[in-house]
Amino acid sequence: PSSPVRRLFSPRSRSYMVAMGKGTSLGDPVTVEQVPDLVASRHEIDEYLNANRAYDMFDFLLKELITRQPADPLQHLLDCLQTPHPTGPLKIVVAGPPGVNRRALAKSIAETFGLEHISAGDLLGEAGVDTADCVMADEERAAKLVVQKVKEVSSKMEGYVLDGFPRTRFQATFLKEESVVLAHVIVLKASAEFIHRQQEEGTFEGKRVSGQVLEQKLHLFSGHTSAALEAYQDRVTFVDAEGHPGDILDEMARVVRKLPRSRGPQPLPRVVLLGPPGVGASEHAARLATRLGAVLVDANDLEVTRFDSPEEGMAPTKSKKQMANEAGFRKLRKLRTCMDLPNQQALQAADPLGIVGVRLRQQDCLTQGIVLTNFPGTEAEALAMQEDARLCPTRVIALDASEELCVKRLRCVQMDPVTGKVWTAVPRNEHVRKRLLRNPRDHPDAVSSAHKKYMASIPGIFKAFGEDGRSVRLPSDGAPEKIFIALADFVERPLPLPEP
Repeated sequence: PSSPVRRLFSPRSRSYMVAMGKGTSLGDPVTVEQVPDLVASRHEIDEYLNANRAYDMFDFLLKELITRQPADPLQHLLDCLQTPHPTGPLKIVVAGPPGVNRRALAKSIAETFGLEHISAGDLLGEAGVDTADCVMADEERAAKLVVQKVKEVSSKMEGYVLDGFPRTRFQATFLKEESVVLAHVIVLKASAEFIHRQQEEGTFEGKRVSGQVLEQKLHLFSGHTSAALEAYQDRVTFVDAEGHPGDILDEMARVVRKLPRSRGPQPLPRVVLLGPPGVGASEHAARLATRLGAVLVDANDLEVTRFDSPEEGMAPTKSKKQMANEAGFRKLRKLRTCMDLPNQQALQAADPLGIVGVRLRQQDCLTQGIVLTNFPGTEAEALAMQEDARLCPTRVIALDASEELCVKRLRCVQMDPVTGKVWTAVPRNEHVRKRLLRNPRDHPDAVSSAHKKYMASIPGIFKAFGEDGRSVRLPSDGAPEKIFIALADFVERPLPLPEP
């Protein structure tokens, strides 16, 4: 893998330099009459620094100098720059109770990412200590053996996976003394019933032990693990170890690929959040915009409907009640629209993105960032955004759910135009019941049609935005809070490492 220095001149980095205009190459040098565009240059420089994680690189280098205090600082910094990651070599802990195949999983992760596998049990075995029948090996001896191996690997600027270490608070102090900064702590979890069943079925990891010894080991693990990993609580991820080994390994690899949040200046967010009716894309976008301090832009509020417009050539078959509902919802959307420009029609006609592009180019969006939802709806619109240096999204999230689930969620949703309350059940008050409005888009036929269009358009939209990791599809059939945590985590973290 390439070093951070080489990545500064990668093809992806050069794409940010192209937009800087004149004077950025030998073939197009600066001339006397050139007037520099300092605002545009600042924007492109910020994009370049964030794309290459320059702030994290300098944070890593400074941290190395402070913690290690090498005799030759310059040579040490040069060695640091040869690591494949801007935040330094990956340092991972894999913890778990006995019987969850921890050793094999930790070894597989180490092989997948090119890391050194460091097992306290293996090191003790090499030292002549049999740990199979003992409940807890000599803590100090195990810690010294592991730390010695950690020093050896770290001296070569390589990463490692600590397998089953630290197990106690005492062992954790040895890592603190060596100023070890972990990237991830993966804790494999399984019930005691599952572990005992594994032993009874003969699929227990390692040497078979007596039931009494196994029970004591389980009690020690549950009693000491939380204290041992207390200092790394913000980096702990629990992985269910009762599934298929391949699925467990995939989930562990996904966790390892996640990079820690940057401590450098955060770039302005330009987030695109898409989804069919019924997944709550607009609600998630509003909450995300508040969290990021960005401007919420909902294309539906701008009277631009992409996924749920009627088919061309279809004759309108609407009842008076349906037309009244549409009129009521148009009024409600106009109340939420936050743009009123005197030359709006002319700007809209000249902008390749129409009224959405006009809104995105307003000063508040350019200075605060945006969370855009319900747009783009076609590959052409996505390509137009991708080619615009100021509007190219930093993250694209598509929420997926089945057609049946979307129809079910919206079947009983109605809105009170007086109070603005959304009803998911029939109110008892007759006056309230009579004035409720139902969004025409929430009818089962409209939802089904919109879902089909959405599923057909997403592959083209993702293709237009490229395959550099900025785009992700998230399942949205779970709890709304869990979905929001997942999408917020993807937005706020740097792009994950590419798949090995």
